[in-house]
Amino acid sequence: MANQGQRATAMVAALASAGAIGLGVAGPAAAGEAACVAVPKDRIAVQLYSLRDALASTSPADRPEALFAALGAIGFAGVERFAGTSGLTVDAYRAAADRHGLKVVGSHESLDPAGWAGRLAEARALGQTHIGSGGFGGPGLDTLEDTLETARNLNRLGEQAAAQGLVLVVHNHDGELTRLHDYDLDGDGAPEPTRVWEIIAAETEPHWVSFELDVHWTRVGLGVDRFEETLDFVRRHRDRIALLHVKDTTADGSIADLGRGTTDWARLFEAAGPGVAAYIWEHDNPADPLASARIAYDFLSCGAAKPHS
Repeated sequence: MANQGQRATAMVAALASAGAIGLGVAGPAAAGEAACVAVPKDRIAVQLYSLRDALASTSPADRPEALFAALGAIGFAGVERFAGTSGLTVDAYRAAADRHGLKVVGSHESLDPAGWAGRLAEARALGQTHIGSGGFGGPGLDTLEDTLETARNLNRLGEQAAAQGLVLVVHNHDGELTRLHDYDLDGDGAPEPTRVWEIIAAETEPHWVSFELDVHWTRVGLGVDRFEETLDFVRRHRDRIALLHVKDTTADGSIADLGRGTTDWARLFEAAGPGVAAYIWEHDNPADPLASARIAYDFLSCGAAKPHS
């Protein structure tokens, strides 16, 4: 009987034959598409939330392996988890990723202190370097008092993560950039309206708490037509940005396939600097998840083959 890896490989071959995924090298940019912007290939990853609807016809038992096979065949070097281990044991999940040359670089988890030690242990067992969340955790950011308590919670969780060799990251949407509280950011005794993202940054220890900057939501929060402001924001905070969610934006603020929106990625990556540990492609609602993943990998690799590990 064929093992899981063999079955997954056969599925990917069938998908490629049917045109569901392309495994070739990217050609020149088409009209309306930006030229590719290559980043280190061993840092190109994908947030698995983007692929939640991919391979829907595959049985639940086979789907994780098949998805990893497809992503490995495209060329991705890593994945970021969002829903546990997809029904697999931790050991089986890591083995499946390993079989297809994928490193589990991080995860989106609950930031509830209850159970945090267990989530850290799971992340370590999966070989992760980062652990985080799709938000900033409780009690939230609605008031200054809540924001300060959220920062204290992040410091506690981040200290525990660091003790386990993990980096805690929090992921923004637009609200962390549009919501303001009166806060003395400059330390001059005169509070003024301040973005909650910047309050969290000021109130957390850099060696315990880092940020996973979602480029699309940052642009929406700061103004899609104000790209220079986005670049300035990224430059000012680059020392705290550990991961990037690489997500393109149309002129009207919608999400686009990578390289087919309005983001100047060469300038954005330059602003973020060389310290970005992973460039994680994400698309909240792609029409064809694997096709969009192929487009993203080609854009970030300029069509080059995945390096052999």
